[in-house]
Amino acid sequence: MQGPATAYGSAFSRAVEVVGPGWKRLLVSGTASIDKSGYTSHPNSIKKQVQTTMRVVDALLQSRGMCAGNIVRAIAYSPREEYSHWFNEWAKRNWPFEASVLLGCADICRKELLFEIELDAVAWMAEQNE
Repeated sequence: MQGPATAYGSAFSRAVEVVGPGWKRLLVSGTASIDKSGYTSHPNSIKKQVQTTMRVVDALLQSRGMCAGNIVRAIAYSPREEYSHWFNEWAKRNWPFEASVLLGCADICRKELLFEIELDAVAWMAEQNE
């Protein structure tokens, strides 16, 4: 879906997993509709950018054995307030619960990016018998 950000000249980590005794937390940095080469996917479509971005988020969650139900904090950004309904519609169709997501109106790092989301997810791990 997306390659490492360092492969296209950015210096950030897509996500970091922190593991503690009996829990793990996934910190997903600002994720947007960017292809493997670092170019913006679907530069003129907020709907397709939301879909692409959330496929990346779902893949990151699944790679750590998590799902949307593990999300404990999320902030989504769009440069125009009226774009927020595209994420809300996506969430209604794809998440089995009403997610608590702060939707902010803000500039994103590229003019052609219309949606970005950052989030944290937490999972409790079963105790292992020794």
